[in-house]
Amino acid sequence: MSDKKQTYQNRMVKLVFILTLIFATHTFYAGLASDQNVNKVEVESNTQVKASNETLTKIPCCEPLLNNIEYQPAPIKQINPPVVRVTNDPTKMTLQQAHNECQIPIDEDALTRVNDVLFLLQNDPQARFYKKQFTLNKYLTIKVLSPAMPTGFWSDYKQKISKIMTIYQDVFGFYLLEKQEINLIIIPSREQYADTLETLSIDGKYSQGLFWSATNMAFVEYKNDNQVMKTALHESVHTLNLFFAGFIARWLNEGLAEYFEKIMLTEKSYSFNLQLDTIHQPAKEIGDLLTANQLWNISDAERRSLYNSAFLLTSYFYQYRMVETGNTQPVNILQKLLKKESEDVCTTLTDNDYQAIIDEDYIYLPQSFSDWDHQRREQP
Repeated sequence: MSDKKQTYQNRMVKLVFILTLIFATHTFYAGLASDQNVNKVEVESNTQVKASNETLTKIPCCEPLLNNIEYQPAPIKQINPPVVRVTNDPTKMTLQQAHNECQIPIDEDALTRVNDVLFLLQNDPQARFYKKQFTLNKYLTIKVLSPAMPTGFWSDYKQKISKIMTIYQDVFGFYLLEKQEINLIIIPSREQYADTLETLSIDGKYSQGLFWSATNMAFVEYKNDNQVMKTALHESVHTLNLFFAGFIARWLNEGLAEYFEKIMLTEKSYSFNLQLDTIHQPAKEIGDLLTANQLWNISDAERRSLYNSAFLLTSYFYQYRMVETGNTQPVNILQKLLKKESEDVCTTLTDNDYQAIIDEDYIYLPQSFSDWDHQRREQP
């Protein structure tokens, strides 16, 4: 073998050796990197699992408070349109379809806060609360959380709210066609009432009752037996107005509630203990009341004036509701207003809408509201 050939072979051997060494080195470090990545993934995976476990341990493992206390809101996510009364049988009513149907949802955040409050009330060591539930008819259930009430209180309440429901059928032409609930929470002291509403971010300084439409819950302060009955009826009427007509003008909502809270029952009939002569200040003019939406929260004195004026105007319309017009049709302005509001349960009529509906039949009434108001103040 020549020297050149020998040299060539030696070089080839060295080259193969070097390539083999490079390949082995590359394989070694690649495998090491792979093991590190696997370990890294395992570490990250373990970390994620641990974090997930830690999070899970912080989630309360209990049922919603509302279910715990068996207190359900009324299903007002879709309010039924009103019913036109054509017979005495509510199963044969003609349904008046709403022009602009929409959903009125329950505020879930607000309901959560209410659940917390109900839980606290039921576990208050200073006051014992009782849960009650009774059904007025197949469509309306009353649920109550309250302290011990006087004997016969709830029986009296049931009879009065039942009569109010009958009046809404006979006078306004409204029926319930799906199951609804009135939820009443009666709180035994002024301090606890104010604290409860404050917990819900509501100012209860000037009220002794409040209906919160976002949750379908009514809160009532207990001062005495007569007051708590009137306030419970008052807030219940707000609930009925929402069921039947949706959102309505405040003067009409408060006027109806103030009027019907004064219902009195006898064995065979009913009446309203209005005591109109006890309101010494004159009522606001109709136009002024309709446009006073921004004045309800200015001051306690202005608010009381608006409550009185809304009650007086409602009393005036209710007193003359059966007066016949030139077309021999009875004037029932309250019914017209409620039915018009019920066409769109999510939007309140404008002040001009209210004024136009009232003006249609106002000329037929025996005396003007101003004359009627002056006369009732002059009565001995």
